[in-house]
Amino acid sequence: MNISDVLEQQACLLKDVPCIRFTNSYWSFDYLNLCVWRIASLLHSKGVVKGDVLALTFKNELLLLVTMMATARIGATVFSVPLNTPSVRKRKMLKQVNARYLTTDLVDLQYADLESIRIGLETLDQSKNSIEKNCKDDRPTAPWILVAGSGSTGNPKLMAITHRQQLFRMKAGLEWLPYSSDDILFSLIDLNFYGAKQRYLEAFTRGSSIALVDRKHMEIGNAVKNQKITVVYATVFHIERILRSLPSGSRSYLASLTALMLGGSTVSMNLRNSICDKLCSNLYVLYGANECHTTCCTQIPEVYEVQGSVGHPHKGFKLQIVDEGDSPLPISRVGQVRIRSEAMIDGYFKDEVATANAFKHGWFYPGDLGKLTADGQLIHMGRIDDMMIMNGINIYPAEIEQTMYSHPDVVDTVVLSMKHSVHQDIPVCAVTLKEDAQVSEQDLIIFARNRLAAHSPKRLVVLDKIPRNQQGKPIRNELNTLIASKLSADAGRVDTMSDATRVNSLRKTGQQLTWKIAFSRVLPDQPDLAVLDDWLTQVVLESDPDDESREIYPRYDNLPVVTGRWLWRCLQLSRFILQAARVPIFDTPEVIACRLESQNSQKWNITVALTLIEDLPRELYGTAIGTAFTLAESVLTQKPTATNLESFFETIEERILAPYSGVLTRGKSTLPVLEVAYRKEIPFRHVGDGVFQLGWGARARFIDRSTTEVDSVMGSKLSQSKLLTARLLRSAGLPSPVHQAVKNLDDALALAQRLEWPVVVKPSDRDRGVGVTVDVTDQAKLRTAFELASKLSRSKQVIVEKQVDGVCHRFFLSNGKLLYAVKRLPMSVTGNGKQTVAELVTSEAEAQQRVAPWKRSKIIPLDPPALAAIDAAGFSESSVPDKGTRVPLRRIESTEWGGIDEDVTNRIHPENLRIALAAARLFRLNVAGVDIISRDISMPWYENDAIINEVNFAPLLGGGEISRRHIPDFLDQYIAGNGRIPVEVFVGGESAWQAASQRRQTFVNQGVNAYVTNGIETLDSSRKKFYMPITGLFQRARALVLLSEVEAIILVVQTDEFLYTGLPLEFVDDITHVDGHMVSFKSRKGLLSPDRTRLLVHLLEKWKPV
Repeated sequence: MNISDVLEQQACLLKDVPCIRFTNSYWSFDYLNLCVWRIASLLHSKGVVKGDVLALTFKNELLLLVTMMATARIGATVFSVPLNTPSVRKRKMLKQVNARYLTTDLVDLQYADLESIRIGLETLDQSKNSIEKNCKDDRPTAPWILVAGSGSTGNPKLMAITHRQQLFRMKAGLEWLPYSSDDILFSLIDLNFYGAKQRYLEAFTRGSSIALVDRKHMEIGNAVKNQKITVVYATVFHIERILRSLPSGSRSYLASLTALMLGGSTVSMNLRNSICDKLCSNLYVLYGANECHTTCCTQIPEVYEVQGSVGHPHKGFKLQIVDEGDSPLPISRVGQVRIRSEAMIDGYFKDEVATANAFKHGWFYPGDLGKLTADGQLIHMGRIDDMMIMNGINIYPAEIEQTMYSHPDVVDTVVLSMKHSVHQDIPVCAVTLKEDAQVSEQDLIIFARNRLAAHSPKRLVVLDKIPRNQQGKPIRNELNTLIASKLSADAGRVDTMSDATRVNSLRKTGQQLTWKIAFSRVLPDQPDLAVLDDWLTQVVLESDPDDESREIYPRYDNLPVVTGRWLWRCLQLSRFILQAARVPIFDTPEVIACRLESQNSQKWNITVALTLIEDLPRELYGTAIGTAFTLAESVLTQKPTATNLESFFETIEERILAPYSGVLTRGKSTLPVLEVAYRKEIPFRHVGDGVFQLGWGARARFIDRSTTEVDSVMGSKLSQSKLLTARLLRSAGLPSPVHQAVKNLDDALALAQRLEWPVVVKPSDRDRGVGVTVDVTDQAKLRTAFELASKLSRSKQVIVEKQVDGVCHRFFLSNGKLLYAVKRLPMSVTGNGKQTVAELVTSEAEAQQRVAPWKRSKIIPLDPPALAAIDAAGFSESSVPDKGTRVPLRRIESTEWGGIDEDVTNRIHPENLRIALAAARLFRLNVAGVDIISRDISMPWYENDAIINEVNFAPLLGGGEISRRHIPDFLDQYIAGNGRIPVEVFVGGESAWQAASQRRQTFVNQGVNAYVTNGIETLDSSRKKFYMPITGLFQRARALVLLSEVEAIILVVQTDEFLYTGLPLEFVDDITHVDGHMVSFKSRKGLLSPDRTRLLVHLLEKWKPV
């Protein structure tokens, strides 16, 4: 079917019904169809045949519309070339599409190598008697149109839309378009753009009429009134211009509209509300892409109620949010949008690479980020290529833009990335403000930080106007130039070092406590950095160190540059060693002093500052740094062979891990959780015995590995016993193992025969798969399994359990929700189609030898259990498995032997999730790892006899890639924002105390339990003295953030104490310098000297909000 058939059908049905309305006249459907036949016949007579590509360049929109439909009727292909297209771009695109003809209403217009066909208004009359119906292509195979993508970002992609795809788009509109056949549509977007073409074709399909009005010489309010326009299609660009042109105090200027449809770019909540207030309430925001058509449209009132919503997908359109592995994500999780429908094009025109990137497995990936609400609305979160990663944190520009739009003084905003060699992407926000706005750039940064924490912009500039194209999209090249110019102009008053660098510097001086270590060492003059980098790449598992990173450290003119870079690498290695000991240090230690011991000496006196984690032995830090230097010196003459690497790792184990094992934090979950907290700028503090406080005061939470202060001690006790766990689950009506504990082999055999083979044998008081034997099918196997379990059991009790067919699935539950779920597959190797199983195992074992022992998998050379598992899977040592085929080396996964996790989060049957959550609640565990053995986790447990095998306290979090990906979500569920309470600082004498007291009262009036303190006195929210057995502002500040009743803190700096102690906290919200009447911390007599005051002010500058 040809798309022009719709016009033919409407001409028969509606005949004289208006189709196109002009200022004082109209064309009917019948007359438009007749004109299309005339131009189609003319084109055919000029030699145009089906499959030809025609370039259309017109000043008159009516002629463009008719020629467009006529070209489609012939089966030729439309390619619009606006008159203002740059000549170079024009030549390139015309060659790319292989255009043969130019159709135009301009007398003198010529395109090189194209035959011109001129079509004017008079042509319509001249063609009255020359209609050739046989020129129509009833079953066109060529695309009806080639659409060039937006030109604001560089080279456009070309989209070939077939007649079949376009017809689906036109008919889909019958289901969702927010207007009827009685309405009149007007597009503020020029017909040269595909969006306007689509809207016109939809209107014709519905039987509605369109209004053609001279956009350059019209005022929208008069046009709506005079032409009786009831539907307007526009972009943000057009609407912003209309709003700016309205007289002050205008209300409901376009109230008569049935629908105002906006598409092409983000429509902020501020703009939506302005439209409702000043233009009309019937706003519809459209979402889609030329590749797949308009996929979503908001409804009323959700368009005003749900921030960022672009509506529900239309009938016939499937939309999903997926992760990087293309697995669908649950509601409220941000991921990549993908769309599928019959409207979707087959791929990009003559661009296989772009097609492969955007079209996968029958889905189109528009490159957008989004999330779904519980009722299925899409929340648009910006473009993937706009997404920024700063210090490992994903930052979504759309989230920042939506937040900035919520500020009452912000009119327009765009967020761009400023590249940084260390911190990757630094978000820079450009805004325009209302004419009477008094807000400062710093006010706006604080506004964003209070709402977005680590995801807030690090730089902000105010512009007079944000350049946008006609579709409302920012013109990035022009915008970048404006921002760069603005930042350059501001350099005199703003620290020219990037805000992200200042964050890094601040973290180095303020994260928990800073400790300085001084030592002397002979440093190499010309070290081979390439050799050391090779080692660092091997052991630290990071890319080569970036030499530019050294720029954030002080330079020492007498220290050779190469030596300085070697020194920095040594400190990077020391951080790796400390992290191997599970010490949560994430900043590389900083060199704060480096000088030769004497003029003739080769020994350097070096002072290093590094984060100090409380309640850990301080000598550990010095040992780690000394070990790092020793190893860095020793490897300069060695290559990272397997033997040398093993010696390298043994040195760390002998000097650090073994001697300090009794005082290091336990469990593998703590370090990865704290690392994510660090990246999210959540302050943390070791309070003892591996327990950390995250956040401050009333917003703080405690964590130990993956457990929280909410987890029940009794639940922990019950879950550690397999017998008690099964009994409690069974009592609560939950599926549980059928088993019994025995103490001798005879009882075990009798029980196994009663349960029927096969059975599982395991210690009664061990977890994580230790001592478990499955597939016990006879007396001999039972004896071996019993002896192993009895040996490992502390109580010498052994469980014999009826074996359930299936695989273990771990549900990681937190705060009454599923964080993620994995299918726990056994340790295995993966075939490559070339090596035998034995060779694969050997290769993997050799590869693991190059990894630090504390990070290795459990792959070992073939042993009897591995051979048995290989045989059971239908392989042998000499088999050559196909590429991608997994060969198990154990029957089951266990902590003892390791395994492989497969993400099944989105495949879980709701009934299985229900019993897992019920089990966690039963044991009163806020965080739990519930293991369900099931053949198919997508089936309900009662259909395949699945059971809850274990309920685990403190389940491992961050042990694998899947688990690590979910730590940010875990923290988001656990702690609000960045976990920080407001902390403000007032600097000066008595006047500073008075000002701070007034600020405390302001907090109290707002219902905030605020405390004010200097180094001697602390007052609570009721102005009562809060007695502490400690003195000094440093200690008092650190004490207050531990108290759960404290909701805000005002610190009054009246001495130079911090010059001795350093800063007590990582972050503050504001610093107010009241006066300079500060005294000495030690003598408490006399004012500080100007030099001492300057030093203190300089230190406090590092504490300023970032």
